[in-house]
Amino acid sequence: MALPAKMRGGEQFQLAYIDGSHAFHEALLDFYYIRHLLSAGGVVLFDDCAKRDIAMLIKFIRMKIVSFEEFDLTPFRSPKHSFRYRIARALNKLQCIAFRKVADPQEDESWQWK
Repeated sequence: MALPAKMRGGEQFQLAYIDGSHAFHEALLDFYYIRHLLSAGGVVLFDDCAKRDIAMLIKFIRMKIVSFEEFDLTPFRSPKHSFRYRIARALNKLQCIAFRKVADPQEDESWQWK
């Protein structure tokens, strides 16, 4: 696996893009490693966020992972898509959602879904 090797090697990144498996547990594993690989202020983007498992992961991160905060992508979206974006956001069907690393991973972050 590439991510654990990069973590062991002490590599750091400013940007990560998760667009692989759409299974909750596999995307969660990617995020687990990426949260250690991102430097302070780094951003992780998730693609296909309207898919059920990825939407569950986004909800999980919002509820449980205090070392990341949601990053507003609105300034990077085309004005011609603003109506469609507002509708997708209202329906919780955004295609791409991002989070910024605001602190080192916390020991007290709960990885249990309760």
